[in-house]
Amino acid sequence: MAIPPCLAVSPSQARFPHRTDCFTEGLVLNGSEVLESCGLTGKSVLRRYDLSSGQTKKEVHLDAKYFGEGTVELGSSLFVLTYKHKEMLEYDRETLKVKRVHPFPYGEGWGLTTDGCDLLATTGSPYLYRLRRAADGEFTLVNKVLVKRDGRSLRMLNEIEYVTPKLWVNEWITNRIWRVDPISGVCETYIDIGQLHSWRGQATPNGIAYSPAFGKEILLVTGKLWPQIFSLRMTAANLCGDQPLDLHCAQAPPSACYEPAPTAMASTAAAVVSTTAKIAETPAFTTPALSTRMTPTVQPEKTSTSKTGFFSFFSATPAPMTAMPKLPSGFSTALSLLGALMFVSAFASGLLLRYMRRRQRDTLHRQVESESDGG
Repeated sequence: MAIPPCLAVSPSQARFPHRTDCFTEGLVLNGSEVLESCGLTGKSVLRRYDLSSGQTKKEVHLDAKYFGEGTVELGSSLFVLTYKHKEMLEYDRETLKVKRVHPFPYGEGWGLTTDGCDLLATTGSPYLYRLRRAADGEFTLVNKVLVKRDGRSLRMLNEIEYVTPKLWVNEWITNRIWRVDPISGVCETYIDIGQLHSWRGQATPNGIAYSPAFGKEILLVTGKLWPQIFSLRMTAANLCGDQPLDLHCAQAPPSACYEPAPTAMASTAAAVVSTTAKIAETPAFTTPALSTRMTPTVQPEKTSTSKTGFFSFFSATPAPMTAMPKLPSGFSTALSLLGALMFVSAFASGLLLRYMRRRQRDTLHRQVESESDGG
């Protein structure tokens, strides 16, 4: 299979100040105003500030028990995931006061964004979770989509940003930011931002923001504890693909590839639910044929056992050329056991790798927290 290509993008000269004590977990851009979620237990804050000057307009601290993670604005609310508390906090967008606490039973909270209708969340797993507000105000799981790179699951999905109709996703502890189709989960391409800033340890790239009001072909990126926010100039085709738009949300935000019609922008919430209903019917693991090359699988021919049993072997009718000789007794059983053993071994290896990565993340978090306390 072909490996998704790396896009060649050049950072513009525009760079913006970023607080080096902010352990960036979520980044939102509205014109020239930034909303940022800074993590770490007992030190998590939500901060609204001016992009050019870095001057704080409003800042609130999360409850000391929380490790704040991804954040996004939707309607009159602001949502913030928590790392291990399995909760999502809902704030008033203007006052930054907590309005409600929602359960988030899908694992650790990492990244959060919206397509204008639903919330899209990551948990460090290879899945993208689509959440929709129900009539009672709570969020229910619509589906979860497996994110795939070259046909294989891509783990450690972190901060995410929706640029209609695609997602941009930070891959944790790497310089890669992937462009992902949110419906199929296919990784279409990526950018490497390793040349922007020299980092080590937990100060990984994390933070993607987009606002057409700031620049339709501009993507902002930063990282945890980085001193600057960088501006990347990208073509519309690179930002959101060159395939025909297939939108599932009447409230999809504008982008370099999409300008909402006035009637769509004024539609009611009921219309939003109607236009997004078919997302729930979309198979979570379906891969479009044009997105990646698929290797055809040759299926063995089915053979039926003759009613004459053993004597059919001596039949005057010659056996098909594709017929295989009968395997020795017990051979198929041995193969089945070997296959089961290989499956269990692969499954155990996956669990061990996941545990080691989680332990690495927690260790790095503790190191950052202790260094912060010491400073």
